[in-house]
Amino acid sequence: MQLKIGDTIRSLRRRDGRTQEDLAKTLGVTCQAISRWEAGGGYPDLELLPAIANYFHVAIDELFGYHGDREEKINAILREADEPLNMTGFTVREGIASPALEACAERLRTAVEEFPNEPRILLKLAKALYMLGWNKYGARAHRPEDSDFFYRDAEHNSKNPYWQEALQVYDKILSMDSTVLERETALQPMLVLCKNMGQTEKAKKIAAGQPSLYNSRELMLPEAAEGEEMAGYYGEALVTLLRETQHVLLNAWSQNCSPAVAKHSVEVGYALANLYEALCGDGNCGALHFAIGGLYFSLADYHSHHDNLPEALNCFRKGFLHCRAYEKLASEGSCRYTAPLLSYIPELTEEKLPPVAEDFWKEHLENLPEELLTLLRQDETCASLFE
Repeated sequence: MQLKIGDTIRSLRRRDGRTQEDLAKTLGVTCQAISRWEAGGGYPDLELLPAIANYFHVAIDELFGYHGDREEKINAILREADEPLNMTGFTVREGIASPALEACAERLRTAVEEFPNEPRILLKLAKALYMLGWNKYGARAHRPEDSDFFYRDAEHNSKNPYWQEALQVYDKILSMDSTVLERETALQPMLVLCKNMGQTEKAKKIAAGQPSLYNSRELMLPEAAEGEEMAGYYGEALVTLLRETQHVLLNAWSQNCSPAVAKHSVEVGYALANLYEALCGDGNCGALHFAIGGLYFSLADYHSHHDNLPEALNCFRKGFLHCRAYEKLASEGSCRYTAPLLSYIPELTEEKLPPVAEDFWKEHLENLPEELLTLLRQDETCASLFE
C-alpha cells in the first residue's frame, strides 16, 4: 500500500504540473514528507487522504491504485460524446446548432466537474464548444477595398462565448502533463480560434514552437521501421501529405479574392485530384474518397459561378460518386487500401471512417446556383439526391 500511494501521488502531481512544494503547502506538511512518501519511505496519515484526493480531484480509492471504476466511467463518457462529435463535417451556418451537440456539451461540462484534470474529456468538451461556436455565431470576416485578402472580424468573433470557453479549455490542456497526441489534437482548432478572435500573436507564437514538417511523425516513422511495417508508414505518409496539401490549397484559395489566384488554384486542384486518383490507381480510395469528393465539389462551385455549367456538373458528379463510395465504406465500418503503394497500410476501422453528417448533402446543394441544381435533377447519376 505504501509504495502504491507514493507512486500514485507522484504520478498525479506530475499530471497536474504540481511541485512537491505546492502539495506540501496545501496539506500543511513539509516538502521532505512529500518526498518521503513518493520515495516509498512512508505514507500519509489517514486523515490526510481526503485532502490529497480532493487536491487531485480523484477518489480516495484511486490513491491506492484502484483505477478500474474510474477508467470505466471515463470511457463511457467518451463513447457517449463520440456520436455527435465524430460526424464527418458539421454545420457552420450562423444561428444553427444541433440539439444533440448542445446536450453533448452540457454533459461534458458536468463530466469535467467530476474529472477536472482528465485531458481526454477536456478535449471532447473543447471540440463540442468549438463546433457550437461555429454553429451558433459563425466566423465573420471582411475584405478591405484595396486588398485581395479577407481579414477576421475579431470584434464580433471574440464575443463568441463558446469560443471563449473553448480557448480556456485548450489552454488548460496545453498547460497539463498531456500526451503528444492530446496536445496535437488541441493545437489546430486552438490556432483557428486564436486567429478568428484576433489573438494572432498568440497563435503565431504557439505555431512557431511546433516541430517542422521535416521532423513530423509521418515522415520519421518510415525511417525507424523496416519491411512491411516501413511500407505501411510510407503509405500513411503519402495519404497524410496529400490531405494536408489539399487543406493548404483550399485555405489559400478561400482567403484570397484575386481572380489570378482562383484560376491558378483550380489548375492545381485538378492536378491534385489526378494525383489522388493515380495513387489509388485501382479506384479503391478508402478514406480518401471523402477528401477527393470535397476537392471536386470546390471545383464544381468555382465553375458554377463562372458560367461553365457543363464542367460544374462534371466535377459535382465526380465528387458525388467519391462521397457515395465513402458513405458505403463508413457504413461497413472497415476497409483496406489495395493500390501497391498503399496496400501495406493497416486496415481502416470505424475510428478512421467517421459517418457523414446528416445534413451534408443538404448543405452542399443549398449553396449551388439554381441553374446547376436543374442540371443535377436531370442527371441520372445525381438525381437521387432530390428524392
